[in-house]
Amino acid sequence: MVQFLADGDVCVDIGLAQYPTSVGCQAAPRTPTASVTRRNGVKLAAMDDPINICVCVSRDHDMRTPEEQAATLERFRALDGRLRFRFVDYMDSAEMRALRGQPAHDEARNKVVPPSPELRAALADAHIILAVDLPFDMHLLAPNLRWVQSVGAGVAQLQTCGLDKLDVQLTSGAGIASAPIAEFVLARILAHW
Repeated sequence: MVQFLADGDVCVDIGLAQYPTSVGCQAAPRTPTASVTRRNGVKLAAMDDPINICVCVSRDHDMRTPEEQAATLERFRALDGRLRFRFVDYMDSAEMRALRGQPAHDEARNKVVPPSPELRAALADAHIILAVDLPFDMHLLAPNLRWVQSVGAGVAQLQTCGLDKLDVQLTSGAGIASAPIAEFVLARILAHW
């Protein structure tokens, strides 16, 4: 379920918990000709235009079965029929991610592998990206991009890829696992008591 809140934030409920996305969007009345706009008035898309979501996470890190993956996609598609998903493997090494998170990231730029044609095509159409890492020069690769959701809590490696040259919201998963981690730590303390 998607809720458009009074302050312009969006709350997404995918059956696990509700997470405010803080994308800063406002929804016009839901008619075929209505538009979704940012607070600054920039037109994002007509209400009947597809919303292209690029998932740039290595498939090796998805431990779900194909059936579970398909069920998740169906839950998202049920939210809004305009959602179009494209999955492309992209993930930097831990060393590269650390280099990209440094103020002087020229060394990382010289070592990074150029994006594949498949990744370039997916990024060119993307409005929303779910990723751990992204290639450099996103302002050239993803002209339609409006929102990047980091899979992890940190975003330093994403701040060097050119998002600052786009009107893009960058959000992270910071705090998403706070309660389970606290419960685990408390349980381990009690186990050693």
